Amino acid sequence: MSELTTNQVLARLPQDARDAIAQRLRREALAPWQLLRDENEPIRRIHFPIDAVISIVSLMEDGSIAESYTAGRDGMEGWEIVQGDERQIFRSMCQIPGESCSMDANDFRELAQRNPEIRRVVGQYAHCVMALAGRSGACNLIHQLVERCARWLLISHDRVGKDTFELTHEILATMLGVHRPAVSIAAGTLQKAGLIRYARGRITITDRAGLEEASCECYGIVADEYMRVLGGPKRMQGPRTADGS
Repeated sequence: MSELTTNQVLARLPQDARDAIAQRLRREALAPWQLLRDENEPIRRIHFPIDAVISIVSLMEDGSIAESYTAGRDGMEGWEIVQGDERQIFRSMCQIPGESCSMDANDFRELAQRNPEIRRVVGQYAHCVMALAGRSGACNLIHQLVERCARWLLISHDRVGKDTFELTHEILATMLGVHRPAVSIAAGTLQKAGLIRYARGRITITDRAGLEEASCECYGIVADEYMRVLGGPKRMQGPRTADGS
C-alpha cells in the first residue's frame, strides 16, 4: 500500500478512497511499445504508473505518431472516463518500461461517482495534463530540437523516478516527432556536454542541473504548475558530474 503513494494521484486521495481503489488494483509490468489502448477504443482499464511511463500519442494518416502527453508516477491513464468520455481519439502505449497498477474502468468510474474527492483529484490532474499538452504544442513549434530533447528527458526523469532507464533512439524520435538521425544528433549533443550518458538502449541522467539549463523554459513552467496543483511529481535531483558520481 505504501508503494501506491509513489503515484501522485493516488497519494493525493484521502486514505479511504485510496483503500477502495487499492482493493481493485492489479499490478503489472509494462514493456516498451506495449499497446494499452488504441485510438477510438473504449476505455476498459485505468492505469496508475509506479515507475513506468505511458505515452498518449496521436496517430496520423501516414502511420506516423507524435506524443500529446505522458503519464508516469505523476498521474494516470484513462482519467477521461470520470468526465463521461467512453473513448478517446488517442493511442496509449508504454514509453518507458516499468511497474504499473491498473483497474477496471467501470469500477473506477463508479467509485468516482460516489466519492467527490476522487473527482476533485482527477480534475486537478486533468488541469495539469492540459497545461502539459498545451505547452508541448507551442514548444514543438518554437523551440530547437536540442532544447525539446532536454525538456522531454527531464519530464521522463521526473515521471520514472530514477536516473537510469530504458530508452531507445526510436522511441525518443517518435515522441519528439522527428526522424531518428535528427534525434541522434540532439542526444549526442547532450551527451558530449556531459549531461546524459547513452548506451545500448539505456540512458542515464548524469547532470540534472545542466540538463535543466539546456532545456527551454517550458519544462520549468509546467513542472511548477504540477507542483502547485498536485504537489508533484517533485523534480528529480541528479549528480553534477559526467561520470554520475
